[in-house]
Amino acid sequence: MNKIIVVGSGMAGFGAAHRLKNNGIRPVIYERSSYYGGHTASFRDSSGFLFDLGPHISFTKDPRIQELLARFVDNKYDALQVKLDNYWRGLRLTHPVQLHLNGLPKDLIVEILMDFVKVHSEPTPPIANYEDWLIASYGRKFAELFPMQYTRKYHLTTANNMSTEWLGPRMYRPSLEEMLRRAELQAQEHHDAWLRAKAESDNIRKRAQADIANAHKYALETFAGQLLPVRDSLEAALTADNATLDALRRGVELTLKQLDGAFDKFAIKEVNPVGEKFDPHKHQAMTTVESDKAPNTVLHVLQKGYLLNDRVLRPALVTVAKAKER
Repeated sequence: MNKIIVVGSGMAGFGAAHRLKNNGIRPVIYERSSYYGGHTASFRDSSGFLFDLGPHISFTKDPRIQELLARFVDNKYDALQVKLDNYWRGLRLTHPVQLHLNGLPKDLIVEILMDFVKVHSEPTPPIANYEDWLIASYGRKFAELFPMQYTRKYHLTTANNMSTEWLGPRMYRPSLEEMLRRAELQAQEHHDAWLRAKAESDNIRKRAQADIANAHKYALETFAGQLLPVRDSLEAALTADNATLDALRRGVELTLKQLDGAFDKFAIKEVNPVGEKFDPHKHQAMTTVESDKAPNTVLHVLQKGYLLNDRVLRPALVTVAKAKER
């Protein structure tokens, strides 16, 4: 049996050829692609970027295989502590999923656990293929949702078309106690996280309530401070001895300027709409008067109005024009 053909030049093909060579047999490797290496092949594009066709990762713990792989890459490799996640229907689940079900919908978690309990409480059925092993290990629901789908995607065949000699033992199979304890731990972690979030929410609510209370209590503090000089000026005018009418007038004008300054600082604007069109949102008509002016024109302002940041504090009291009767 000196003439042996190996089909495929991937890891399995080269592994078989290497074993045969060590046993004194020189096989012939056939590869349908124009390159060798299978999933371990790499390509460099015109820009100089190197792309791996498949992940160049080995999880083997066999020292002989580790040494063999290292030797064939001239010992140019990195030993990493890998943290794997699984992406499933928009969810990112920690690997292995069978021990991290907490990211799944609650109803699905219950169904998977019940399935797991069922298969572990019954005698192990005959195992004819990898699919039988998966169902007997994890229950049908979990097996069909995760490892069986992965098998079709990665190995390009169904689990019932595979043996368990080389692949099955690589799949971690937790005990029933481990599954239940892990589920209990994750439930406690969720509960603790909920308590922390609730406490933080309560603190935020209390701080917001305190801020609102202080805002209500001290909302006029700055504005009141601006009015104090106005009061001081009025009191000074009242206590002035032998003040002339002109002096009192100048004092009142200066006081009014102080008040205007306070109004400007806090966006309080005067509404004095003489000659403008009547605006029911800003003006209050006290009476209408026949006039040559266009109807609804403000003729007189009986009392000025005021706006605070364009919000009406007090409407202007006005007299409005109406058409003359003929």
